[in-house]
Amino acid sequence: MTKEELKNDTKRKLIKPKRKIISNNELDKESGSNSSKSVSDNNKNLNNLNFKQTALIKESHNNSIFGISVNEHIRKNKSDPILFVSVGGQNVTFYECLLDTTVNNIKFLHAYKDSDPNEEFYCCTWSYYVPYQNRSSSYADSMIESYLENCVAGQQIVACAGKKGIIRIISPNMGGVILNLAGHGQSINEVIFHPLYPDLLFSFSKDYTVRLWNVWNSVLVCIFGGSEGHRSEILHGDVDMTGQFLLSCGMDHTIKIWKLDDTRLTNAIAKSRKYLHHENEFVFDTFLQHFPDFSSNKIHGNYIDCGRWFGGLVFSKSCEGYLVLWKPGSLNSNLTPTFKIGQDVKPSILHQFELDDCDIWYVRFDIDVKRGLLALGNRLGRIYIWNLRDKRITEGNSIFDLKPQEFVVNNKNGLPVTIRQTRFTNEAKILLCACDGGVIARFDRI
Repeated sequence: MTKEELKNDTKRKLIKPKRKIISNNELDKESGSNSSKSVSDNNKNLNNLNFKQTALIKESHNNSIFGISVNEHIRKNKSDPILFVSVGGQNVTFYECLLDTTVNNIKFLHAYKDSDPNEEFYCCTWSYYVPYQNRSSSYADSMIESYLENCVAGQQIVACAGKKGIIRIISPNMGGVILNLAGHGQSINEVIFHPLYPDLLFSFSKDYTVRLWNVWNSVLVCIFGGSEGHRSEILHGDVDMTGQFLLSCGMDHTIKIWKLDDTRLTNAIAKSRKYLHHENEFVFDTFLQHFPDFSSNKIHGNYIDCGRWFGGLVFSKSCEGYLVLWKPGSLNSNLTPTFKIGQDVKPSILHQFELDDCDIWYVRFDIDVKRGLLALGNRLGRIYIWNLRDKRITEGNSIFDLKPQEFVVNNKNGLPVTIRQTRFTNEAKILLCACDGGVIARFDRI
């Protein structure tokens, strides 16, 4: 969608934020990270955000790479390889991110191409296998049954989805799809695994719903949507680090928060882990959650294509050219959001970061919560990196006076390339950028 089309699509709302002075200690508390020691150890390097482009590869399909995901959070040891996967068109491509800074520091591993020529993947995410106790065979699909029989705990998988609305579960070890999850009526714009439970997958769709799946038992656990759900396409979502709150946002200019500790939902999750297809005459009783615990269309005035938790705070981005830092409830309310059904909870906007040339949708940012770094690209190939724990932030000085560090993706043909997604890895020493035209760029902190 062009800038002119966006202007015709909806009127832009300019929001005057409530300013609040935030210090490093307050950021540690509000981001849910007790990281004073780690911040002290790393500030010397992080305050000097000098990144250098060390690699640029171009995938042969030439399609936009809308999604990129790194196995950062499921690596057990620092010596484990850093793997990442990209999705563009029909293609899912696996790479290893080498730790040296030579020219060839991205190693191609293998690729999967979907058999449907009309498929176009938009998103991907990593997880790993954790066996259930007393598991017995429950699969009509011999591929997944064979996989689980030979699988060891910790073996990695990738979930990807897109235009056709079908979630493909791919095993890098087996080199192909081991499971398909079908249920959405339209395309899927984002998939994420639960931060605490690697068997639970959330999918965010054009059909106005968020769905929760038990991957290993092929069960649709919950549908978030309905009478009080989204009124248009859901573009993105996130789960906080505690696993208590689900955030969703989309084309209806609305952000919704759903509590995940609802007793009915936790019971449905427990039942899904015991459900065996071959022993049950009836299909699984999916829980329907029609009512979010928080909903607001006052934060943005256009499509909201990315939203991420930062502890008890939220960063969200719209194609109106603003990145907004806000929190549910008043400025003086508790850090952990507290909601009651029917209670009118309003958002408090802390600050708006103005963005240049970021007026198209499906451009997503990444946050390294532990180190307080945020990276966002734009349609001209420029990357903005904010250090939210800069050493210059002291009592009485505002974090919002800081300017981002800027870098540009140097494309081989010299033309600007739209950056669709950014990803930090290796303790924020490496930044990966997924771009239009099948381009992937790597930046290393020097």
